[in-house]
Amino acid sequence: MQAEGLIKDRGRLEALSKYEILDSAPEPAFNDLTALAAQFCETPISLLTFVDDRRQWVKAKTGTTLTETACEVSFCAHAISEPFMVVTDARLDERFSSSPLVTSSPHIRFYAGSPLLSREGHPLGTLCVMDWVPREINFEQRQMLQVLCREAMALLEMRRDVNQTRRRNERQRAELRELSQRLGTQSAEHRQIEARLRRRERQLEDAQRMAHLGSWEWDVTLNKVTWSAELYRIFGFQPKQFKPGYDAYLERIHPDDRERSKSSIEGALRDHKSFASTERILRSDGATRLLATQGEVISDQHDRPIRMVGCCQDITEQKEFEHKLETSVSLLNATLESTTDGIIVVDRKGVLVRYNHQFLKMWHLTPGMVELRDDKRTLALVLEQLKSPEAFLAKVNELYAHPEVESFDVLEFKDGRIFERYSKPQRLRENVVGRVWSFRDVTDRYRALKTLRRSEERYRSLVIATSQIVWTTNAQGEVTDDIPTWREFTGQKVHEILGFGWLNAIHPKDRQKTLEIWSHALTTVSLYETEYRLLRADGEWRHMRVRGVPILDKDQGIREWVGFCYDISERKHAEQILVRERDFSETIINSLPGIFYLLDETGLNLRWNKNLETVTEYSGSEISEMHASDFVPEEERAMLKERMQKVFSSGQAEVELTLVTKTGKRLPYYCTGRLVNFDGKPCLVGMGIDISTRTQAEQRANKLNEDLDRRVRERTAELKTSNKELEAFSYTVSHDLRAPIRAIRGFVEAIDEDCRERLDQEDRIYLDRIKQAGERMTHLIEDLLTYSRIGRLAPNLRSVPLNEIVREIADNFTLRLRAIGGRLLIDRDLPQVRADQTLLGQVFANLFENAINYRKKDLPLEMQVTAQRDNGRVIVRVIDNGIGISSQHYEKIFEVFQRLHKSDEIPGTGIGLASVKKSIESLGGRIWVESEVDKGSTFLLELPSA
Repeated sequence: MQAEGLIKDRGRLEALSKYEILDSAPEPAFNDLTALAAQFCETPISLLTFVDDRRQWVKAKTGTTLTETACEVSFCAHAISEPFMVVTDARLDERFSSSPLVTSSPHIRFYAGSPLLSREGHPLGTLCVMDWVPREINFEQRQMLQVLCREAMALLEMRRDVNQTRRRNERQRAELRELSQRLGTQSAEHRQIEARLRRRERQLEDAQRMAHLGSWEWDVTLNKVTWSAELYRIFGFQPKQFKPGYDAYLERIHPDDRERSKSSIEGALRDHKSFASTERILRSDGATRLLATQGEVISDQHDRPIRMVGCCQDITEQKEFEHKLETSVSLLNATLESTTDGIIVVDRKGVLVRYNHQFLKMWHLTPGMVELRDDKRTLALVLEQLKSPEAFLAKVNELYAHPEVESFDVLEFKDGRIFERYSKPQRLRENVVGRVWSFRDVTDRYRALKTLRRSEERYRSLVIATSQIVWTTNAQGEVTDDIPTWREFTGQKVHEILGFGWLNAIHPKDRQKTLEIWSHALTTVSLYETEYRLLRADGEWRHMRVRGVPILDKDQGIREWVGFCYDISERKHAEQILVRERDFSETIINSLPGIFYLLDETGLNLRWNKNLETVTEYSGSEISEMHASDFVPEEERAMLKERMQKVFSSGQAEVELTLVTKTGKRLPYYCTGRLVNFDGKPCLVGMGIDISTRTQAEQRANKLNEDLDRRVRERTAELKTSNKELEAFSYTVSHDLRAPIRAIRGFVEAIDEDCRERLDQEDRIYLDRIKQAGERMTHLIEDLLTYSRIGRLAPNLRSVPLNEIVREIADNFTLRLRAIGGRLLIDRDLPQVRADQTLLGQVFANLFENAINYRKKDLPLEMQVTAQRDNGRVIVRVIDNGIGISSQHYEKIFEVFQRLHKSDEIPGTGIGLASVKKSIESLGGRIWVESEVDKGSTFLLELPSA
């Protein structure tokens, strides 16, 4: 039946009138249902409505003052004709796009509702949720909304039963008064009637005391059992299909729980006490559900049990959710304990609220010290271990005074240990509620680096001699002889270099800094090292790296300086990209520094992270059938077995071993193991960190003396290939970032799936922001990979029809332009160009996307593509009427990660226009922009004509 016909249906309207609900006063029980629906579905608005032949009337509401609406504009008037109605975006649904509920206050965009069905199956109204923004509803939220609908109908049915019982009692009271007047002195019959009245009143009180759960009543003397409609639904029966009774009820109890349930009921009858039990039941469809039952015995004046009343609640999903939450918490705690970093969490006042045992081990503390909550004593124990306790306290106080600040520093201990200390604020929504501190023992790494630096300093004079510009000065820094390589690079004459004339080739803004660094090196007799911009002979300023070594005489005085300069302009640009990328992703990468694994007692893999698959090159299905010893060489398996046994016997162990990949590569790893109880079984959980860097540093320090001559000879060749290696390194770093990002998103999605219903609103928002940050990082990596690919392969240059390419890309933006009310105009006869069709398509897609993102919000977007030939070249113009660009930013917008607006204002990664520029240049063309703020932009592309 269509919605309009159903609204006017006489049978439905008669059923609605029997409930006497329209225009009734607010009732807390119904308001609680709408509040629960809004909270579970994460929406600002929830309504419980009833629909008659002309209006939708609101019985209960959350988040709005709406009381009623006409059926013509009502969402619920449509929802009563469907099993479950969802409108993800009302502006795109022709039924509601013109409704005043959508076009004006309250501006509804999302709607989801389930009909309220009477006992006879008539739809009376809906329980619905609404939002001001388009969105989706997941399966669990849909299911919970339907469950709450059934609870609302149970309340409505009980309300009708109570009203009917009240009227019946009122009639009986009237009959009693009339009978009393007629009988007069017949007091015995009068007392009997009063007893019947009190019995009826007790029945009414029992019905009012019942909650919206399934309820039952057992007349013990007559052995008659009565079930509520909800209890029939819990057991999966229709009232006509099943006759309730004590024996029939016991038959529906799971055989393993039947005797226990029977003992609880009979014990309550025997002792005249209430009872509560939990048992599994067998539904009519064969499914097994978990039921919580409560009952109460009612006795007569002789203390003999005459009735038993109670209620039942299906708690199957609740128990499943609790089990999932316990499992997730167990895994998260195991992960926290498996890391080699010491971690603590404090509140805004610096009071310790959480820590892992690695923290206690690193700081030589015991759980008893920390549990005493004597923060002053604990702090004293920490400070007495440090070389500089005052600096430690100053940093802590500084961060507590500025709770928004992140921090990194290095701590040195009296016993020679060195820790890296990280600190980040803990946020709840936009508020800082505490701070997380993590400590990493880097003693071995710092010692290896110190050894390496000593070796490099020993031979730095020879290494420097392989650079592009080699120079010498006297002890004061004055040039006294010709420097051919300097003259060739700068174009200066010999007389222009002499003395301090070489400073004139340095950028004016860098000269003062250069002199200050030179003076410091001269005064301290130390290495002279700096960077400055140097004017090349062709007039271009180039970034140069400069190093100078003091040559000492026998009295340890400076005899002269020998140094070099080499051009780092290209590397400087690439380093800026990598530094921004590193700063952005460092906190995420540090959260999962290596591989993660969970093993049973036999060594089989139960859980692992994506990084394990990436490092070992095995697929997930292969790892699931592998033993831990399968990842190490034969000669290390006995050691691994002994370490694993130590974990299960003493609780923890650590080991350095070789990880063998599927293709035979051998990787050094430092692995930890902790004993945990997972799903009731002892398991080993741990993490492994690639220690190739440390091993390579040790090998390099030992090998540097032996290989010095070879390194000097190869230095020149290495410099020639440095740019190519830097490009490959950029690609590798970007590519390898995917693995930890996928792992983080996987863990967040697991928490979201298993725990979301247990989190409050703030926690859900916080979890969503982590997911959004992971998605932004994924887009950033994808864009960076795309940027790194451009130019690595030679473009497939051929004659390309510009008209065909532009219109094909424009078709992909048709729906988006229509949604924002914009339009794109393309000249009819665009010429042919010589280009790579794929690269050129990506260029126009980026430019169209850029125009949409930077459009004016109060003006429809207008875009136009034109082209003209010019001396064997084609000039293409992409014109828009957007927000425009200031002339001072014309060059900046084509640089990687250069954005003029925050990402929460205008989406993007800052790589799009850089990719466009790189693509156009690889095609033998160039791109530039002409723009004015608030008047739009024109991007001009010059390409070879076909």
